[in-house]
Amino acid sequence: MMMRAEIAATFCRYAAGRGNARFAPLFGPAALKEMSRVAAREAALDVATEAIRWIGGCEADGTGDAAGDLDRAFRLAEVHTAQRGLVSDMDAVSRAIVEQDAALE
Repeated sequence: MMMRAEIAATFCRYAAGRGNARFAPLFGPAALKEMSRVAAREAALDVATEAIRWIGGCEADGTGDAAGDLDRAFRLAEVHTAQRGLVSDMDAVSRAIVEQDAALE
C-alpha cells in the first residue's frame, strides 16, 4: 500500500513540475496532469480499501461498528467522490498515448 501511495505522490509532484530534472517528460503538461490524476485516484481507492480490509480483518469478534469507524477514518466517501472524472481522464490519457505513438513513427 505504501508503494502505491508513494508512486502516485511522486507522479503528482512530477506532473506539477517538481520532478527530477534529469528525466525529460515524454508527454505534455496536460497529459501528465491527467495521468497523475488517474494514478492518484487509483492509489487512494486501493490504499483506503486495502487498509480497511486488513485492519477490519484483525477484529476477531466482529462486534461494534468498526467498519463504519474505518470508513470515516479513511474518509472513504471522499475517496469515492474523488473518482468522478476518472473515465474522462482515462480517455484523455489514451488519446495522449496514441498521439505520442503516432509522433514516434
